[in-house]
Amino acid sequence: MPLPHLPSMAISSFQSPDIVYASYSSSSARQSYGSVSAPMMHHRSCSSSGPLQNSIFDPEYSQFPNPRFMSHFIQLFFQYLGSEHPFIKYEDVAGDFMECQMSVALSNSIAALAVQYSVLPELIVRGPHNVAQAYAEILITVLCQNAINAAIDIPSVDTLHACMLLAWYEYGLGRYTAFRDLATTISRLSTQLGFIAPDETLINTHDNEWRKQTLKGLYSINVTLSNTPGNRRTADL
Repeated sequence: MPLPHLPSMAISSFQSPDIVYASYSSSSARQSYGSVSAPMMHHRSCSSSGPLQNSIFDPEYSQFPNPRFMSHFIQLFFQYLGSEHPFIKYEDVAGDFMECQMSVALSNSIAALAVQYSVLPELIVRGPHNVAQAYAEILITVLCQNAINAAIDIPSVDTLHACMLLAWYEYGLGRYTAFRDLATTISRLSTQLGFIAPDETLINTHDNEWRKQTLKGLYSINVTLSNTPGNRRTADL
């Protein structure tokens, strides 16, 4: 079944990004994470003061993908990769995008994976690999900032999912050292968010489908890590 059309955002930019505390009460799926409430960088609201530029990033707030391209990336991601990453839900992402509430981490991870499927001349002329790498580098910068602030910041599920997508991006390019590094970050985030026990085994609880799909995604990364060239670690599960 084709995805509902997600229109391009005919706006000049998002207003000033700010730290807002994401309440997971906005959807029943997110409520399943209980009291998890994480500080996340979001576009707070939209304005319509002028035309969008053709930069791959938001003309005013350069950590965010250009919203004109982001709507395109969301469609491509779920068309070509949605079945591979079912822990990311179209309804949640599309809703957050339309409400200008996508996080830096998740928006850049989706963009990095989706751009390879684009046929837009503005992206083709730049080189899909170059564009994808630009988005990936922003996400890596955000993750480094989060690591520095790890002692005071509560991790978010969005950041976990973004790391999982970025790990597969690096794996697909054969960058196994980066994949292993991200797997370590994913393990830490998963433990903090209650997906992995202290002995590094997945916590298989009876929960909703969204959480189960995240657990399956974590398991897939765990198994792939054990078989990654140059890795001496054996599978935990």
